[in-house]
Amino acid sequence: MIFWKCSNCETNNLYPKTIECECCGAKMNSDQTEYAKRFTFYKQRADEGDSYAIMNMAEFYASGNVFIKDIDKALEMMTDAANRSNADAQQILADWYFFEDNDFPSNDKLAFEWANKAYESGNLYSAEFLATCYLHGYGVAKNESKGIELLTEAANFGFSRPMEQIANYYNDGRYVEIDKQKAAQYYSRLCTDDNCLMETAYNAGFMYYDGKYIEQNYTKAAEWFNYAVDCYGDLGSKIMIAKFHYDGLGCPQNKALGYRMMVEIAENKTDEWASNMANKHLAMWANKN
Repeated sequence: MIFWKCSNCETNNLYPKTIECECCGAKMNSDQTEYAKRFTFYKQRADEGDSYAIMNMAEFYASGNVFIKDIDKALEMMTDAANRSNADAQQILADWYFFEDNDFPSNDKLAFEWANKAYESGNLYSAEFLATCYLHGYGVAKNESKGIELLTEAANFGFSRPMEQIANYYNDGRYVEIDKQKAAQYYSRLCTDDNCLMETAYNAGFMYYDGKYIEQNYTKAAEWFNYAVDCYGDLGSKIMIAKFHYDGLGCPQNKALGYRMMVEIAENKTDEWASNMANKHLAMWANKN
């Protein structure tokens, strides 16, 4: 059974028995009517054994956006769809069991098992999920080499988050030996539109600035440093942007702007490292002049 809540008096009404509130007579609103049509369609297909329709119905029960949430029914139907070799349903089940910011029971072992089935069924997104499990020991014995293998596979599919992770790992030696060349290859495939971490933005910016492992490109370096400043307020990146303005790297030269920015960082006492670095640049500029 599935219920819809009246927007007028908040009475729960059984669907499809009624589309008018049994208490006040108010009809379903436009969103509820649209969802009801979809639900009816999916139910017809689900009764015919369509695993994707069963999966869609499970998501209706899970969402609670229009109909009353029923977690037990959602799990029952999603499991039914997953048991019909539906790789998408298998990965959704893995997510439901894994993440704690939902109403589903947390169970890392079940999450891993369903993600592994999804991977074997050809779900491209499951490789990244399994990599996380192996790297941290969620639901399976920790196996860093297997985790990196799967993360590399996911990155090579072109997914930005795995590319970001593997780039950072090769850059600083987490789980793998440091390999700046490999890190640079993955950084070069990322862009600021990928909504990367501050660490990634700084690392990518510095590689483009340094030019040892990737073709030197001050404009791209400035894009990454500006991204880290705008999104995270990273003072290390702001130091680089101040330097770029002062020296005219990747942007028109503006010594006054670069100098003002560096003074602001030097006077910021909340970050001792950044303040000290900024003072060193100011002293160096003073000696040059």
